[in-house]
Amino acid sequence: MEKNISVELGCEHIRVACVGINGKIYQILSRPTQIHEGKEGLAKQIISMIHALDDASECKHIGIGVPGPVDTKKGIIRLCNHFPELENYAIVERIQQEIPLPCTLVNDVNAAALGEAVFGAGKGAAHVLMLTIGTGIGGAVVIDHTIYRGC
Repeated sequence: MEKNISVELGCEHIRVACVGINGKIYQILSRPTQIHEGKEGLAKQIISMIHALDDASECKHIGIGVPGPVDTKKGIIRLCNHFPELENYAIVERIQQEIPLPCTLVNDVNAAALGEAVFGAGKGAAHVLMLTIGTGIGGAVVIDHTIYRGC
């Protein structure tokens, strides 16, 4: 079974998981977000957590979900209201310096919507709309099993 690494950069916690492509979660690690260490400290925290996964060496890909707008093609956090120091931060490049796996950066609500569309409440539906209320408010649309991106 192919496994991948999932990273959620949350305002309160960072969660890193080893997940099968069938949606099975093998392991989850959660630690308080150490943003007071700056963007380099945050990257080191994520890298350390990935290395701490039992099956990290078996994983083929890293997916990172972050709050706010991202440049998915360049792997750059464009804006992160809760962590202004991460504005225009090339987090994918930084992580790949230490962990040479393909890495995808996405908005956290887009990632959650796609997860629900494939494995959760929206499974079997062609189109899914998700609204989230947490530290912030977000929304995402999945059309024909694809995240809709745009303004």
